[in-house]
Amino acid sequence: MAVALGGLGALAVTAVLMLADRAPGALRRLSDRIDVSATEAGRLTELVPVSRSDTEVHIAVWCVVTLLFAFVVWSWWGAALVGVAAFGLSVAVEIAQRVLTDTRDFQRSDVVANAVGVVLGLGLFACGRVVWWAWCRLRAH
Repeated sequence: MAVALGGLGALAVTAVLMLADRAPGALRRLSDRIDVSATEAGRLTELVPVSRSDTEVHIAVWCVVTLLFAFVVWSWWGAALVGVAAFGLSVAVEIAQRVLTDTRDFQRSDVVANAVGVVLGLGLFACGRVVWWAWCRLRAH
């Protein structure tokens, strides 16, 4: 249950982050807060190296979302469906950015990065599932 809630939280944060950049209406206030926080956090990057690459952010976000939901379903077919759904949702968020924001647009490079994140998340799930299976077999003997 905690993993499912974590996945839903990650999904909600992803949608807000992808849509909040200087968006009209209610999202503008959130965007302003994010901009102020990012400026303050930018000072910390002098001490701790933090990636500023948009591609790396897309990969990381969709990897985490996919991984959390794959662990919730905990089956091979379910994980495959999670991968398809996560990628579809990532494309929908990219399209929504173009429709709902003034300054963000649909970018193919973001879609590719999202796909890499989804595949990476599925790969990490597969590794985790295999390790779990091996651990259970060793424990049974």
